[in-house]
Amino acid sequence: MCLVSSCRTIRIKHDVETEVKPWTHLNFCNDQNAFQFAILSDRTGGNRPGVFPSAVKKINLLQPEFVLSVGDLIEGYSEDKTQLHKEWIEFNSFVQFFDMPFFYIAGNHDISNSVMSQFWEELYGRRYYYFIYKNVLFLCLDSQENKYRNGLGDTQVAWVKTVLKKFSDVRWTFVFMHQPLWINEEQNLNKKIGEDYIEEKGYTGFPKVEEALLGREYTVFVGHSHEYVKYIRQNKCYFALATTGGGSSLEGPPSGKFDHGVWVTMTSKGPKVANLLIDGIIDENVHTETHVKFKESLKFEEVKGKISEEDISFTLPVKNIFNSDLHWDLKWDISNSPSWTIIPAEVKTITSPGEEKRFSFKAVCSSEVFPLPNCVVKMIAGTEFMSETSIRLPLDIDAYCQTNRSVTIAKYTTSAPEINGNLDDFVWENAARVHKFMTMRKFSMPEVMTEGYAAYDDNYLYIALRCSEPQMNKIKAAAKERDGEVWNDDYVEIFIDTNRDRQTYYHFIINFDGVVYDGRMFDKSFNANVKTAIAIEKEAWIVEVMIPWKDLNVVAPAKGTKMGFFLARNRPHTSEMMQYPPLNGANHKKKNYGDLKLE
Repeated sequence: MCLVSSCRTIRIKHDVETEVKPWTHLNFCNDQNAFQFAILSDRTGGNRPGVFPSAVKKINLLQPEFVLSVGDLIEGYSEDKTQLHKEWIEFNSFVQFFDMPFFYIAGNHDISNSVMSQFWEELYGRRYYYFIYKNVLFLCLDSQENKYRNGLGDTQVAWVKTVLKKFSDVRWTFVFMHQPLWINEEQNLNKKIGEDYIEEKGYTGFPKVEEALLGREYTVFVGHSHEYVKYIRQNKCYFALATTGGGSSLEGPPSGKFDHGVWVTMTSKGPKVANLLIDGIIDENVHTETHVKFKESLKFEEVKGKISEEDISFTLPVKNIFNSDLHWDLKWDISNSPSWTIIPAEVKTITSPGEEKRFSFKAVCSSEVFPLPNCVVKMIAGTEFMSETSIRLPLDIDAYCQTNRSVTIAKYTTSAPEINGNLDDFVWENAARVHKFMTMRKFSMPEVMTEGYAAYDDNYLYIALRCSEPQMNKIKAAAKERDGEVWNDDYVEIFIDTNRDRQTYYHFIINFDGVVYDGRMFDKSFNANVKTAIAIEKEAWIVEVMIPWKDLNVVAPAKGTKMGFFLARNRPHTSEMMQYPPLNGANHKKKNYGDLKLE
């Protein structure tokens, strides 16, 4: 949201001649005195390599007018000049890539001893300084100055007072330093340090700075604690920043522990502050056609071996097409596939640019094949590519469905069940239960349970389904007429291939209101003398169906007869289609139907 005082009405060229316009207003946020700058926080104190240089590249994408730090730029805490020189060369190799000015501020890791202080002064001159940009004062302080390494010396405090007095008419003042001195003072009063006790209030020097700041608009930014906290003191905002690659548990925004940069927009009414998670700033090349083709190329080679008879082996050939080392983490997810064992369960390795490699696996399935396990593949190639994809075990699903057909048992009954939606009938109590429905194509466990039952006598086929539904208020049943558009509703489906030719079949859909669609293949002029009943429970709905054999062109089928058979359920409010058996395709994929065996 822009502030009104930062916006001006601008005349633009357009071709909209209507009185009303397809925009809200023309008060563009283009105040010439407004500007944006970024702040990066602690890089060290448990440095996590790669974060800070990544932040530099991402801040460049946003093009602020300049960037400031709040200190702890190197690991430091050393008097070894060779080591210090090496660390500063490393840090400066990062910031040299900024498109805009970068302002250094010292932290305890940067100037914790006299050798480091001398190094700083040789490299950067002043340890505290100011600059003014568009009539805004930036005070960059050295919070490591006094003997306890967490305060401002008398000379620096006097300098601050002089600067503030000299520039009393600026429109805003920003104070930058590494340590949150107001917190240090509160925590260290009466605390033993060596042989001394700190008893004097104001020992950090910061209360004198706060006193000098009274009467002007200002904001304070600090680092050091690696935890983001916004404080209100003297009715002003004080921000302690989290990290930009420093040690952190990275618990997330609610805990104040995350990697970020701060984006400040200076307006005529004051600063607007936003936290930019480093992971949330994404380059335009984050996902390119090359990336898509690379992921699409990740396919297991054909399985060798037969499921359930012996171990099967398969490989994943890969080639690193990037300019950086490609880090791989392949981990098999069998959480929903308990029958499967994959060896090895996880592979972690690195391939160099241009390198080709083959990842080899063996697998065995002890019982139920579905759901199939997935291999979760994480890939990182520097800043060029970072992605995660999932590759299903390379089983020829169609071939498997056609050679390992599921069999649903329908028991013969001498007493027909009453079609009233009540599953307490002894026919259903003694019937075989079908409950291993899977989601269409994904072969994953559905969110809800569906249970099916089948029975028959000389004249009828009986089917019952119980559909668990914890959100009964979201059930849809719009179709009200026979052969209407029930496929948009909550429904169950029955497919019967009576001659088992895998070509022809009868098709029945019954929605939540008991409305029936029936057809032979796609011919909905076919009508059978179907009887249905619907019952509603607290968290489920039940369908009972009675279908005459004669309408299916069958006369008193004998025990042992097999027919093609398939059940499905639609749950539109979750876009979930459930199948038994899973078909590796849409519900009319007749070649993959299971069997109904009459016993």
